Amino acid sequence: MKKIGYGQLFAVLLLIKIFGFVCSKSIYSIEQMAGVFISTVAQAIVVIPMLILCNSNRVNLKKDVPLGKVGLAFYVFFFVLWGAISFVKLWDVTGSISLPVKNKVFAAFLIAIVCLYASRLGLKVLARSAVIVLGLLALALAVMFIGAYSKIEILNLVKNENSESIWIYALNDFCESGELVALLVLLNFTQSNHKKGVFSYLTAKLVIIEFVSFIGIGVTGHLMQLIEFPFFEIGAYTQPFSTQRADSIYTILFAFLCVINITVQIILASVLIEEIFPKYRFNEITSIILMLIISVAINSTGMDLSLIWGGLIVLLSVIAPLIMYIRRKINAQVQNA
Repeated sequence: MKKIGYGQLFAVLLLIKIFGFVCSKSIYSIEQMAGVFISTVAQAIVVIPMLILCNSNRVNLKKDVPLGKVGLAFYVFFFVLWGAISFVKLWDVTGSISLPVKNKVFAAFLIAIVCLYASRLGLKVLARSAVIVLGLLALALAVMFIGAYSKIEILNLVKNENSESIWIYALNDFCESGELVALLVLLNFTQSNHKKGVFSYLTAKLVIIEFVSFIGIGVTGHLMQLIEFPFFEIGAYTQPFSTQRADSIYTILFAFLCVINITVQIILASVLIEEIFPKYRFNEITSIILMLIISVAINSTGMDLSLIWGGLIVLLSVIAPLIMYIRRKINAQVQNA
């Protein structure tokens, strides 16, 4: 697989996070903004072992991941599950926004075809596309700000009695940051300046989330608790044009974010499947089929996977890299003794 630059790593990580953010049903509040800040600081600490591992010597996924192929299987399961959850989010959001394709199943099928094709082109092409989509994201945020700045009421920026605690929001944000797990694999395909790409991403995602949350709170106030998908509702409410609605910008952005997010999961799952089964040649199509099957099961049964999802993120982005780092330090000391 071809290498990507630190700027492309930044773009991929940021767009993955923003997809989850725009699909979130969590209400925006002062407590939520503080929680996201705390979570981001925690993530900045968590990524340090990964950066040390990749800067000192590339991670050999097959050898360094705890439990070998069994450990790799956990990562494959995570990325497949992440893709499935992304399809579920797609179905949830399509009920609240206007898409050209009304049938949810057919929309998911079209997205799956596009993602499968994109995954065959490789990570390098996807990363280049992500940089372009960043421009669309910047345009959408600019349009939102232009439409919102005259409607923001500073008095709305008060404590919401119906909001969760700061620590609950911090925990929720951390346990929804699947990009931390993706980072461990993506770092192995990044040429240089890993630290710059990762910390730039953490800074940018914090700024964007806080920016949109500030606008949402300032414009809607306590009505925020009645909104299902805050990002899209705010976009619809803060129309900057008198004769032309800007909803299409957010719809197009959502479609691109969805494709990039799912494609990344297919690529990463395929890379790890190849590590486990080197001779297997249907990695991408197997990944997307499993994602679709699991997403249908989740959607039809209404399963709540938040605990499993959060636990996997902590296990694979915090515990496993720490074990890898400690084991490498011990091996280095033994060799130098």
